[in-house]
This record gives sequence, C-alpha cells and structure tokens, in this order.
Amino acid sequence: MNIMINIWEVLIMKVKKLSLIMSLSLLLSSIPVFSFADEKIDFVYGSNRYETSSKISQKVFKNSDYIIVANGKQFADALTGGQLSIALNAPTLLVESNYVPSSVKNEIKKLNPKKIYILGGTSSVDNNVENELSSIAKTERLGGSNRYETSNIIMSETKKITNADNLIVVNGKNFPDALSASGLMMKNKSLLALSDGYKMPEFKGNITVIGGNSSLPLPGYNGKRISGSNRYETSFLINKECNEESITLASGENFPDALSAISLSYNKKAPIFLVGKTIDNEELKFLDKKKHIYVVGGPNSISNSIIDKLKNKEEIKPSLSTQELLKKNESSIKDELYKLVNDYRTKNGKTSLVINTLANSGSQTLIKELNSIKDGKRSDGKDLMSIYDYGNLSTYRGQNIITLPLSELEKSPKEVAKKFYDVFLTAYEGFKNNMINPNFKSHNIYLGITKYENKDVLVCIDTFFGENDNKLNPNDKLDSNDKNNLNDKNSKNEVKKPSIKPEDMEEYNRLIKNGLSPYEAELAVLINEYREEKGLPRLKISKSLTEVARIHTKDQISHPDLDKQVDSRGIKGNLHSWSYGSDKWKGVIYTPDHVYADLVWSKPSELTNYKGKGYEISCVMHNGKITPDIALNLWKKSPAHNGTIIGEGYWNRLNTFGVGIENGYANVWWGNEEDPDGYY
Repeated sequence: MNIMINIWEVLIMKVKKLSLIMSLSLLLSSIPVFSFADEKIDFVYGSNRYETSSKISQKVFKNSDYIIVANGKQFADALTGGQLSIALNAPTLLVESNYVPSSVKNEIKKLNPKKIYILGGTSSVDNNVENELSSIAKTERLGGSNRYETSNIIMSETKKITNADNLIVVNGKNFPDALSASGLMMKNKSLLALSDGYKMPEFKGNITVIGGNSSLPLPGYNGKRISGSNRYETSFLINKECNEESITLASGENFPDALSAISLSYNKKAPIFLVGKTIDNEELKFLDKKKHIYVVGGPNSISNSIIDKLKNKEEIKPSLSTQELLKKNESSIKDELYKLVNDYRTKNGKTSLVINTLANSGSQTLIKELNSIKDGKRSDGKDLMSIYDYGNLSTYRGQNIITLPLSELEKSPKEVAKKFYDVFLTAYEGFKNNMINPNFKSHNIYLGITKYENKDVLVCIDTFFGENDNKLNPNDKLDSNDKNNLNDKNSKNEVKKPSIKPEDMEEYNRLIKNGLSPYEAELAVLINEYREEKGLPRLKISKSLTEVARIHTKDQISHPDLDKQVDSRGIKGNLHSWSYGSDKWKGVIYTPDHVYADLVWSKPSELTNYKGKGYEISCVMHNGKITPDIALNLWKKSPAHNGTIIGEGYWNRLNTFGVGIENGYANVWWGNEEDPDGYY
C-alpha cells in the first residue's frame, strides 16, 4: 500500500493557505441583442433520418456520378465516409441494414449514378441492399471487420483521389468531434481516421487530433490538438479556425441528421456547427456574423427554442453558478492535468499513466465523506482507501488530494489545472512521489465542490493504481433493489405509451412482431437509443440471451426472496441468484464477492444454444410493475450498470444483448459471441 501519511494535516494546512470564503454567487454579464432575418435561416429536414438524407441531397444535387450509402443507425462508417463525399462531391444517403427506404431509393434513381459506394461490412449494410443497389448502378463495398479497419479502407480510397497530406484523427467511439471536423477536412483537404484512443493510424504528413487527452490519450503524440471542455466548445473552436461565411447547424445530441450533411456543408462552404438543447451568448454572437445558416434536422433535432433565439424571440439568461462553471470546464481541467502529470513522468523517465474511469465512483464517495475522515480513517473505522474496494481495482494505491477556493473556477481551465499541479509538486513530497512512482500504471482525476471546514471549496482527487485494470464487472454492485420511494404514477400495471423517439416506432413495432413483448421491445429500443446518444452503435437483440433474461425474470417472480438468502458462508446474495430445485439450471446464491461468478455466466450455455458467457444487469421495484424507462434510469445512476450498457473499459467488446421485464423485475443479459439461434 502506498497511502500518504498525515495527508489530512497537509490538506488542512493547504486549505488555510489557499481557501477563500466565497458564496455560490452568480456571474453576471450584460445581455446582448441579436437579430437574424428569417431569410438568413434555411431548414433542411424530412420526417425521419432517411428522408432527411434525401432532402439534403435534393438541396445540393440534380444528378451525381457517385453516391455513398451507409447505415443510418450506426454512425462510424458514415462519418468516415465524409472524406469520400468531399473528395467525390457526392451525396451520402442513409439506409437500413436490410432494406432501402423508399425516399432514398427514389433519390438514388433520380440522381442516376454511375457508381454507388457501400460503406461497412454486411452486418452494417447486408447483401440484400447491395443487390438492390446493383440493379441501379455499379457498386463497390468499402468495409472491414470493424469500424477502424473500415476507416482505414475508406481513408486509403480517398487518398487515391485527393493525394492528401493532412490527416485528422478522431475518437472512433463517439460521433460529435468527427462531425465538427468536417470543416477542417474541407479547409485543409484532409483525410480522416478513427482511433480507439491508444493507436495512432500510420500516416506520413501533418496530423491534427480532435479531442482531449481523456478521450484520445494517444501515448507519445505531442502534435496539434483541438479540444474544448465539451463537444460544443470543440465544435466552436473548429469553426472559428475554419472561418467561413456560412454555417450548418446540427444536433450534438443525436447524429443521424448530421451524418448526411457533409455534402451540403461542402457545397455551401458551411462547416458543421454542433448545438445542444440551447445555445449561449458567445455562440449567438458568432452565428450573428454568418451570412447564411443551414439548419439540418427538424424540431426533434434542433429545438424551437434555439430557432427562437436565432430570430431574437427569446433572451438568454447568461448567469452561471459555480457548479455550472465546473460542469462546463471540468473536462478541460482534467485533460490538462492528465497531460501535466504524464509530462512530468516522461521528464523523469517513467511511462505514462492511463486513465482509470472505474475509480470515479469511489472518488465521488470520498468527496461526500470528506469532513468525516480523520487520521486517514472513515467514520466506520475503515481505512480511507477502502472506498475503492470494488470491481477489479488494484489494491496498490496512492492518492493526492488538495482543495482550492471556488474563485479559481473563474480562471481558464489550463490555469486551474496548473494550480493543482503546482500544489502537487510543492505541498508534500509524497504527492510528487506518487506522480513518478514507477509501480503505478493508471490514475483517476476527480473534481468536485464540497463544504470543508465550513467553506465551499473546489476539490481535486488524483488516485493512482498499481495495475492498468480499468474493468467494470457487471455483477459488481448490481443488486440495485432501488425502492427509492418511486411514486405511484410510475408503478402502474398497465402498459403505457412507449417512451421512445418517434423515428424508432417502426423498430419498436418490428420487434413486437418478431416476438418481443411491448415492454421488452421498449427496453431494447431505449438501450440502443441511449447507446446511440453516446456515439455508440446499436446492438442486435439476441434470441438466446432474451430467453435467459425471461427465464431468470420468471424465476425471480416465483422466488421473490432470492436476494435475501445467504450462502453456506452466511453471506447474503443478490438479484443475480437463481433458485434451487430446477432440472434446467444449477441453483446459486450469488454473493458480492463474485465467488460463484461462473455459475451465473454459464447460464446462457445451460439454457440455450448460446456458447459464450453471459453477463447480467438487474433491478427490481417491489411496489409495482417496473417500466422500461424507470429500469434504464436506475441503471444509468449506477456506475457499474451504466458502464456495462455503454461499453466502458472491458465491456467495449459486448456486441449483443437480450431483455426480460415483467412484474417488477427487469434483466438484461449481455454477450460478445454470435447467437446461433439468431436475433429479433
């Protein structure tokens, strides 16, 4: 163990030196006035993502020798294909994986192409679609075994056309930065490549990375980066560098509409500018200087409130609380501090540390307990570092904790990060030693605001671990019997109208037609919508894993005390337990120490033809019938649940799931093997 001695004495000393009393006041500025003429704004959208792609094409092209086709529900291939769209001056049209929507098919026929490029492998756009397109024009598929291989293939094809010597590298797991990067692709005639964050594509020429060190660490890379505190600031910075007279507004929350906007952006010399649910004064001031604004997507993509602000129908409240300031700048502060720590290690001949996201939950708990910790002990007498005794976190640990006055948040993110770094170097020798300890392989930086010694302070916790083990165990802390006084209106037994996006009703109805219950279909769609919002691909719904989820749900309903029983050691089980006495499966009381993990992970192969292991997330609501949206919201609040759903760390290999939800219980089973029984 490498726990700092007298850390709290040092912390108190630094608080006395650095902390200032500051109320959580509002930072006020004057309210500017903007005026946009209606004719300055041009709307381009259809009733869904596919029709929107057709409308964008109609806005630009009367005919085209080339057309690019990509899956409308998986962003990676279409994003990488933006460079090919620019090189060929060709529209990008979106299709389903197994058919061509009528609006798209009509547009393709109208354009009368000589050649159609299909992006992605057959799991993205299947052979039926290829055959249908081949009846219209010659086709060529550009696809690899995964998004990164496909990215390289598209990049190579584009380079044959443009012979470009500039490359833009973006995170392959998220869509926003790649969309914003299209402006730089146009300006600098650049290629684009996806990265997993650790491998740099092979390229001879100028490279620009879009995104911070937390999303794209890229060890050893010290070249140009463009990175803001979030996707919107990054988009803002890129657009300021592009400096075109027109601009294309697209949603930073959902990717479909913007996927096909690159051809519009290129032909109108209007780089893509991402917006969220609202825009601030600085963004409005920037947009006010543009001669023309193209708005891609309807009200479900770009809200009416934003359009009202563009037309000066609504004023903006410019105030930010300290919490909002931290939320706005947190990512940039952490990115800069991660960089400073690794630069210091490099300077001292040590290997760089990777980012350990699993420790976030422990650090969040530590900030809450800050005032009750004395002499390195928690209020229950346990050692301070026991807060991190979960998942697969290394037990060889060190930690730097320091506070700054809230007034520091008024400074730039780089200045705040430098302040924390300087304190790490000078406050205590142990802090400095942690940063260069050769036995540490990963670390986690966590920022928060709390009251310490009756003062509101900004806290930075940098926790170091001896192993590069950033895995999330889906069976860790997943007995989320969240009975948090959910009110009666969320506990009704009747099936309510599904809380999914209008454009996914077709998918919802398809799943029901193929055999899922309405609640199962809604839960499956909601999970995939959530993944899509995070820039991740939708996953297939496994028939075998759904069968396992259904069987376990019925077992839980029949044996509601399963999570209250104890094993032979007297340790209480949780929701992942299975009853004894069945001739179909082996019973198990699943305990938090994961001793019986194999007896749960093997359930898919016990009960179905599925050959791989399965991993479960569960929740229960005893006071009524759980609904899909409640289940998903409960899981989002738990780091382990949420990490499984969005494929953090170890779980980024999961590629399918099955669902079961009935009478107060909800279960999702995950896997990474192909299902021999097929998919819904």
